[in-house]
Formats: sequence, structure tokens, C-alpha cells
Amino acid sequence: MVPAPTTRALHPPANPLCHTASVEEYIASHSLERTLTGVVNELLAALPAEPYPFLVARLRAVAAGAPIAEPAAAAAEEEAAELLPEISTYLKAHDVADVIEGCVNSAVIARSPTPLLTVADLLEAKGGGAVGKFTTTAEVRQTFVDFFCQTKGVPHTFWASSPVVPLNDPTLLFINSGMNQFKPIFLGKADPSSEMAKLKRAANSQKCIRAGGKHNDLDDVGKDVYHHTFFEMLGNWSFGDYFKEDAITWAWQLLTGPYGG
Repeated sequence: MVPAPTTRALHPPANPLCHTASVEEYIASHSLERTLTGVVNELLAALPAEPYPFLVARLRAVAAGAPIAEPAAAAAEEEAAELLPEISTYLKAHDVADVIEGCVNSAVIARSPTPLLTVADLLEAKGGGAVGKFTTTAEVRQTFVDFFCQTKGVPHTFWASSPVVPLNDPTLLFINSGMNQFKPIFLGKADPSSEMAKLKRAANSQKCIRAGGKHNDLDDVGKDVYHHTFFEMLGNWSFGDYFKEDAITWAWQLLTGPYGG
């Protein structure tokens, strides 16, 4: 039996890019709530060991025209009650409701023309399991780079970190921010024949040292959890290609998708 719908209403949180009327119209025009409810019901009927590969496959199939299970109009209360503890435990163990809602929010904010495929892509980016539960800094770094360099519609050029001792920049003792290596572009001094001069979008993870000069964090180290003398600064850069609206949209997609905010 397909259990009665257990998902909560999928509405994006308050956001300057969202307006209630247009959001509801977008959700209705793509039958998002009905489709996702049906797919989630299929998930809860099957209860696979890993929910996200199942959801990704079903969403892509539905987007290609496959039918979905219609919500049961009047499930027997006793049978539904027997399923609830198992379903509740399953949903909590895999953060299913929050993860799906975050992915749907990203699709809505971006006004994706194919929201089911967008949600599937974001779920797939989670690697088929719980997201945002990183164990190493390398995972945090690679997730950021993969999102900006491999996500469809977002492609940036990966730009490797420069050494912490600047190259050909006598104004700095150490690299102290992610933008330092792009100074030639910002100052209009990039060699026109160089690869850097051709950049329109870039993503990087720049090694930085802040131990002197204008950005000296030494006095703050140890007083909180975010001041350090050596760290990596993640950045996505636009050189006249896109502006705040796209930057905010992609940041939201990253935080609510792969980073599982």
C-alpha cells in the first residue's frame, strides 16, 4: 500500500528573490507538490536502504514521462498508524524532508525550467547519502569546486591556488585573500595573451596567511572559531559576466544542496 502523504508543504523561506504569488504559481505550473508527494510516497512504500539514489531515479523517470503513484485518498487509519513509526524513523535517519525541501527551494529560487531534473541533480550531488556531514576539509573544498565547475548552468573555470608568497606583487608580504591572485584583472593589468585575461568566471580555493599588515588576525586567534593565521578562502568570481542575482541564487543552491544547510 502507498501510505498517505506525509510530506509537509514545500514553500521556500522568505527570500528577496521570492514573492509568494509567483512562487505558488511556479509550483502549481510544474505540479511540483503533487509530483513530489507521489514520488516520496513511493519511497516510503519501498523504504530502500539509501533514499537519494531512489529519488533521483524516480524524479528523472517522471520528468521523462513515467507515471507516479497517486496519493491514497482514504488509507485505512489503522494501517497508516502502523506505518507511521517506521516511516518517521526512516525520514529522520536520512533527513529526507529537510533535504528535499532545500533542493526544491533551490529550484524555485532559480526558476528552473525543469525543476524535477534540477531537484534530481541536487540530490545526486549529495552522493546518495546524508549531506553536509563532512569529515575533512578536502571534502568541503571539493564540494565547493565541483558545484561551481561541474553543475549544469553554473560552469566556472577552476583556478588553482597561488603560493602564499605572492608572485610579482611587492605590495603584499603574504596572500591574505582569495582575490589577490586576480588583482591583474581587477586593475586592468592582465596580459591580454594570458589564460587569466580570458576568464569570465572562476572558482578557487586560495591558501591565505593573515599575520601582519592590514589584515592581521593574530590578536583574534583563539578567541573564536573563525579567526586563523593560515586558512583557505573559497571563492566564485565573475569578471563582468554575472552579478548579485546569480551569485545569491547559486550561493543558496550550494548551501541548501550539497552543503545541506
